[in-house]
Parts: sequence; structure tokens; C-alpha cells
Amino acid sequence: MLPLIQVIYPGRILKNNQKKAIMERSKKGIKITVSQEQLDKMVKGEDIGLHFRISDFVALFVTSLLISPLVPAVLPITFIGCVAHYWANKYVIIRKCESE
Repeated sequence: MLPLIQVIYPGRILKNNQKKAIMERSKKGIKITVSQEQLDKMVKGEDIGLHFRISDFVALFVTSLLISPLVPAVLPITFIGCVAHYWANKYVIIRKCESE
């Protein structure tokens, strides 16, 4: 999974839109019929999916090691990819994932 997709997750955008719509309706005085389970789903963060994140990183690293003897310019690009992967994972895990 690309680091940018990890940071900008479409499911999170949909949840935020649902929360905003409910807040706007409640401010206007419109009665809201939402169950507690639905509210919990909107507030709860997404699953970390650590096994996918680690496998993506290992695939990136191993592929670059295999290609680097043929194309030496792959190593700096891999370094940039590893740094982007690290920061995207750090941001998503700290800010966006569930805390259970």
C-alpha cells in the first residue's frame, strides 16, 4: 500500500462526512435516530493492519536489494521510499488508528 493512501484513507473521509452531517442536523434541532453502535463505528479508528504494513516495507526493501546491482540509482530512491513509509506509518498509527 502506498504511504499516501495510508495517510489519506477514503473510509476515514466518509466517517468524517457522516460525523459532520450528524453534528449539523443536531445543531439545527432535527431529531437524530442513530444507534450507539453506529456512533461507535464513526468514532472508532480503523484497524492498524500491521502485517500489511510490514509486508509492504519488506517487499520494497527486498525488491530494491535485488534490483540495485543492475540499477544503482535505486538505492537513494529506496531510501526516500523507506523514509516516506516510516513517517506515513507513524502518522497513521499515532493519529488515526484505534487505541485498544
